[in-house]
Amino acid sequence: MVTGRPSNAAGVETRRRLITVAERRFAESGIDAVSLRQIAHEAGLRNPAAVLYHFGDKDALVRAVLERRSLPINELRGALLDRLTAFGELSVRSIAEAMVLPLATELDGDGEYLGFLAQLARSHPHLLADPESPWYGTGVKKLLDALSAAGLRQPPVLEDIVVRFFTSSLPAVLADHQRATRAGVVIGDRQVFVSYLVDLFAATLAAAPSESTLELLKGAGDGRAR
Repeated sequence: MVTGRPSNAAGVETRRRLITVAERRFAESGIDAVSLRQIAHEAGLRNPAAVLYHFGDKDALVRAVLERRSLPINELRGALLDRLTAFGELSVRSIAEAMVLPLATELDGDGEYLGFLAQLARSHPHLLADPESPWYGTGVKKLLDALSAAGLRQPPVLEDIVVRFFTSSLPAVLADHQRATRAGVVIGDRQVFVSYLVDLFAATLAAAPSESTLELLKGAGDGRAR
């Protein structure tokens, strides 16, 4: 977990402002294209070293954005999945809903978290695949646990593809929809859009590997189930 150095109110506010600016700039231009100096300037700080003081380096700033925004979303996911498990209501569709709907609430937010996630998946996928990250540790792990409880686990290499779909494709589609909506483009009913995203993710979770895929797995020596 990323922790801030300053404990006073002014330091906490500065840190919050830097995270907010970083999220927006990373979403707009990509993580590698934005410098710490630009972030400090847009946050109203005269000294660009302030970013280093608060976060240590750019990677830690990226993790701070991910932590602040992913934790409440993953708490909601966890609560939904725990409830489904407790009542014996785990199914492909219910698992897909629990994973997609909390993230889809960002469509109505005023931040840039969806765009940030889409950029992160392109340039820093290791942060989304890190079991110690807030995104993976409380999000993807809950998904895999739910799939196990529902008897839906796949061989590791196939599950990795499912996880990449969830961490890359889903945020990108949601971010594109959000950008279009903010630009005034009429792109259909929101509820239909989100419901069909759930359908698509449910279909991904339920997709059985074809004979061709199973043969390729055997040839690669990676067809063992977890």
